[in-house]
Amino acid sequence: MVIFSLGFVASAIILTQWLQWGDAGLVWANILNLGARAFYAGMFVNTFFARSGHADVVRWRKAVPPLPVLLSFGTAALITRWSATKYSGLGITQQIPHVGVGVACIVGCLGAWYVAYSFYFIETFTDIQLFTSIRAISRNKDENNA
Repeated sequence: MVIFSLGFVASAIILTQWLQWGDAGLVWANILNLGARAFYAGMFVNTFFARSGHADVVRWRKAVPPLPVLLSFGTAALITRWSATKYSGLGITQQIPHVGVGVACIVGCLGAWYVAYSFYFIETFTDIQLFTSIRAISRNKDENNA
């Protein structure tokens, strides 16, 4: 991890001093540092699960949302960008519709995500109900034995 810290310092110096990017250079140095750490963590996880015989657990196909969810994210981004340009330069009270557009986009993205992953929610809820039922039965047995 010291290597990542040294890499951050080096990239910050290069981007802020040599290239004279100022504050933006510091932001980009942080982005590079976080990207390097994420890449290292991904490699570690892949190696760990491959050695334990569970390489199928970590696949991009499982990590990337389905196409309808990605399309809803992209559409929301375009709509929000359009709204931002439409309402830029106006007073704070005149930008309230832009906030409404943002909220509507969030609700739309969450809806698409829920539809795509509803079976996970149902499965998790069923598991929680089953666990709660087993715990209740166990308590009743303990109370009856006491």
